[in-house]
Amino acid sequence: MRRPLFILSGILTACINNDPDRFVISHVNVIAMDDDQLRRDYSVVIQDGRIRELGPAASVSVPRGFGEVPGEGRYLLPSLVDTHAHVCDAGDLTTYLAYGVGAIRNMRGTPFHLHLRSAVAASLLTGPRFFTAGPYTSAPRISDPRAARRDAAEQRALGYDVIKLHGRMDLETLAALSAAAGELPIVGHVPRDQDLADVLKAGVMREISHAEEYIYTLRDRRGGQPRDAVIREAVRLTRAANVTVVPTLSTFRAIGEQVRDLEETLSSLPLEHLSPFSVRSIRPDQNRYARRFEPADTAWFQDQLLFQQQLVEALHRAQVTLLLGTDANNPGSIPGFSVHEELELLVAAGLAPIEALHVGTRAGWVALTGEATAGRIRAGAPAELLLVAGNPLDDIRHARRPAGIVRDGRWIPGDTLRLWLAQLTARRGAEQPFVDRLWDNTMEDALSWLEDRTAAGDAPEIRTDTWRCQAELAVRDGVPEVALDALDRALAANGADALTLAYRGEVLSLLGRHEEAVAAWRAALATGPQLQFVRQRLEADH
Repeated sequence: MRRPLFILSGILTACINNDPDRFVISHVNVIAMDDDQLRRDYSVVIQDGRIRELGPAASVSVPRGFGEVPGEGRYLLPSLVDTHAHVCDAGDLTTYLAYGVGAIRNMRGTPFHLHLRSAVAASLLTGPRFFTAGPYTSAPRISDPRAARRDAAEQRALGYDVIKLHGRMDLETLAALSAAAGELPIVGHVPRDQDLADVLKAGVMREISHAEEYIYTLRDRRGGQPRDAVIREAVRLTRAANVTVVPTLSTFRAIGEQVRDLEETLSSLPLEHLSPFSVRSIRPDQNRYARRFEPADTAWFQDQLLFQQQLVEALHRAQVTLLLGTDANNPGSIPGFSVHEELELLVAAGLAPIEALHVGTRAGWVALTGEATAGRIRAGAPAELLLVAGNPLDDIRHARRPAGIVRDGRWIPGDTLRLWLAQLTARRGAEQPFVDRLWDNTMEDALSWLEDRTAAGDAPEIRTDTWRCQAELAVRDGVPEVALDALDRALAANGADALTLAYRGEVLSLLGRHEEAVAAWRAALATGPQLQFVRQRLEADH
């Protein structure tokens, strides 16, 4: 049985009839991702979240009771996947959809993100399919094999999708982490106190999250070896270890551009599509790259980007699996927007557009879901699709502006996506002065400002997503009392919602207020009975 329809204005615009679970995209050009062929003038029948049928439009009729999405002159492909994102403000989920992204993986997680994953899965929030890593797993938090085994067991029990390495770790501890992780993949940064060859020969990593890692753990360690020789060794080691690579070329380029000329770079980015928290971190007074590097370092960044592009092409030609990731919300990386920058950089590195699209669609869907038919357009496959106006096989930039997206078998027109994004942008802009006055460990300055604006009659409405993001940052900063205050203010201002109650239970648990935590989770489940992670928390309590 299908879940209830999202209650969203305009979701059926440009879909004839009124059943969002059953419709046909007619007379469309299909990029199926089964091969490199373009199937012209096809119709695709979608029912209950799956592709029921597809074929030449002349042979596929619109079944009785099905809606119809006209596809003439348009191109249909699987929706895009960002396998390396950082999500705090859940408004980013809207931004991703507006850029044609149907699935994301958050790469620094907390129990908050497990609740967020449940909310998306239960259709309480509209957004890409959501996956999440656990907390950063590295020294000093994980400093020995015993700590590694304990951490892996905890992450498995909670249900994170991957374990994320980020920082230093000796080989003995890494081996212990791998043994305890079992089937839970270990992904992320190569420990930079180790040689890449030693780490890959140990067979513990499933995925390397940045091509940049090859600089510090291989190229820098090979002294004056020619670039070609280093790339050959990198390809040999990576293939032998059967490791997947997420290049994140757009991330590295964005850092170099900020170092070269921060003001010019900021003027070229759609900063309005960032959360207020990310806007704050990219500005000159907070920008960590502007603080760490000098414009004279630009030549180094350009050389290392070229090295990574040549490495990525060599890995691809050697049939190493590549996935698309952007490190979104890292300064300079805009959710959704940077997915298209990454596609364009993959093409610039030497991949054909169809090959770059494979990296950005099918490869990501299969990696995240484990489902062989995911990321394809074929009968029986999940209906996670992107409709665009121009042919991205001719010019990859045509993927930038969706004519609509099919998310979990439901059609959302491009006009609706752009409307949601515009509404989100306006609300975020109004909140920016408030967020500018927030600190992870205190809200005093921001609350004082909000009180003054309320007295003057021009206070912005603070979104629940903003309060929840502040709570997450406060927990990360070690001040759960501030997090609880933020969540209580969200509930008081905007009413009870299941996700905020679930977050509140996590914070109360951190504070050792066990009975109150259980009460908050029960209230969350009463409001959102589909929230599986809340149910898991309550079952663990018993």
